[in-house]
Amino acid sequence: MRTMLMNMKQGEIVLIESHEWKWKSATPAYLCRRVEEKTKWKFVCEKALQPKSGWLITRVE
Repeated sequence: MRTMLMNMKQGEIVLIESHEWKWKSATPAYLCRRVEEKTKWKFVCEKALQPKSGWLITRVE
């Protein structure tokens, strides 16, 4: 997943489905914050509209 975030261009949106995310103790927002600490990029991580469908991640900077 980290590789996917590192390959994103500004303005791109990625959907991470619930069944793809294997971490039980964290959400994709945690991973986004770690990448932001290492780079000057910014991400927006939101729950998808349908319950249990996943997360939408947008690279904004």
